[in-house]
Amino acid sequence: NCRGQKSPRIESGSDFTDFFKKYVAGTDPLPYAQTLALAGYELQTSVSPDAAPWVGISAEQEDRGLRITSVRPGSGADLGGLSVGDLILNVDELSLATASLKDRLKIYPPGAEVPFTVERHNRQLRITVKLAAPVKDQYSIEALPGATDAQKAIGDAWLHATE
Repeated sequence: NCRGQKSPRIESGSDFTDFFKKYVAGTDPLPYAQTLALAGYELQTSVSPDAAPWVGISAEQEDRGLRITSVRPGSGADLGGLSVGDLILNVDELSLATASLKDRLKIYPPGAEVPFTVERHNRQLRITVKLAAPVKDQYSIEALPGATDAQKAIGDAWLHATE
């Protein structure tokens, strides 16, 4: 059992205990490359042409700026001192009430150290954040060049499984 869940063996006839431990309850990355390759495909990832440098936060828009909801450990935001609950008011004196964080950051190259003004516990702080390269945000599944007949057969069966 994985966190009180019944074993999927009953429904599928296979034992998925290890899968659940690694990928559902755990944090191991899913083996996309190996799984897709069996069917003659590969996952392609790229960065949007208009992507901004990466800060390492998730946030929600509010009237006066962005409220940080999570900070990625080891990111520029984390290393610079931004915290969950901070309200980012501006980036390099440019308001986030009137433009998105992405739009404000697009003018900076990765590696730039940019001052953020945040409100924390009713006090304004100036925190410098080092920007990272943009993250890959475009995904597609493409046919593998040179896929074998066996791979193609698996891919065809997979894509037409409901017919």
